[in-house]
Amino acid sequence: KNNMLSELNDRYKEILRQVVDHYLQYGEPAGSSAIASNISEKLSTATIRNVMADLEELGLLYAPHISAGRMPTQHGLRLFVDGLMQVQPLPRNDRKALESLAGEALSAQNEVYEKASGLLSSMSSCAAVIAAPKRDKTLRQIEFVQLSPGRVLIVLVSEDGMIENRLMDVPADISVSSLNMASNYLNT
Repeated sequence: KNNMLSELNDRYKEILRQVVDHYLQYGEPAGSSAIASNISEKLSTATIRNVMADLEELGLLYAPHISAGRMPTQHGLRLFVDGLMQVQPLPRNDRKALESLAGEALSAQNEVYEKASGLLSSMSSCAAVIAAPKRDKTLRQIEFVQLSPGRVLIVLVSEDGMIENRLMDVPADISVSSLNMASNYLNT
């Protein structure tokens, strides 16, 4: 896997990274014009399409239908996670601000639930329980990416375009082909 990464030149790596980023952000194929507007090197859409075709031949991208842009394959996602994903540590002050904001939001949510529960209880003279509603979403697509034996990244794309990424522990002996069969089954 890392051998293939070392064989890709910077242009190919950047276009693969952009296709994966687009897929993870929007849950849909990335077209050459979308890629052209996001890469640092100024390339024509024809050049980008040629690189995407080469990446498709390498098994890293695929086109869900003829007129669509490209999406990453399981192998392309794996290569991205292994070597192209750029994760930088969050600066301490940003992390503290984020933790504070999350704490305030949780506290405010709990306060609303407590007040609503108290109000309903006093109005009805009965015990009252408030539960947050679950969002009902229809899934358009689900993908499983094995990060390591026993660890899988799940990419969920809903019909309304919302994308959720979840990490899940699975039995260590589950194969990539089993994960592919599961996602193919769930996507049909």
